[in-house]
Amino acid sequence: MLFIIRYMLPSYAPSMSLFKPVTDGHGFTVIFFFVLSKRGLEASIKKTGAYRVLRRFCSRDPDVTDKQRGPNLWKNVVSVANLKDVGLSFYLMKYINGYNAKPWLSRNADMFKFKGKDYYEVDLDIHVYNYLGLNVIYRLKPYLSKLVFDIGFTVQSEKDDEMPETLLGCGRLSHINYEKDCTVVNWDEYDEKERAAAAAVAGVTSGDGN
Repeated sequence: MLFIIRYMLPSYAPSMSLFKPVTDGHGFTVIFFFVLSKRGLEASIKKTGAYRVLRRFCSRDPDVTDKQRGPNLWKNVVSVANLKDVGLSFYLMKYINGYNAKPWLSRNADMFKFKGKDYYEVDLDIHVYNYLGLNVIYRLKPYLSKLVFDIGFTVQSEKDDEMPETLLGCGRLSHINYEKDCTVVNWDEYDEKERAAAAAVAGVTSGDGN
């Protein structure tokens, strides 16, 4: 059973417009794949608080609205491990110091969940986020090859007997070269091929039915 976390991040300057903000420009995606560890298996057997929180979160219908689904319960923890070694500007240092390694709820991002036979996936669309956060992400782009990020996630506990909250997964991103390490996908071309394939299938199905 795979647990997949996908962060969709913009690579363009954020829009200051309150009425028509840009939320569908170019960007990049970071994907984490997790499998159940021995400790996780033991937690499922003992039905610990962390296990019950995750089970409740995953049992909700992925097709319901964001408000009903409860995206505010999803917590992210991002830490810049080498913050003092990179030479960031005063503005970036001040902002990141205020939030470094502190959990934040995904209340300003869009969330999508998908269930498969052998996987569960959570997608976070950071293109839809507050201006200050997006501005920091954009300004960090030139420093990506120097930065080391530790990223973790969990689901917020709602009951006292579910405490303490426990990280469900974590990973490290080191010295990302945006130009070399990223696989470029032309989604417009991809979507066009998908539509053509779907149309072909629909035509075959229609022909078989006559």
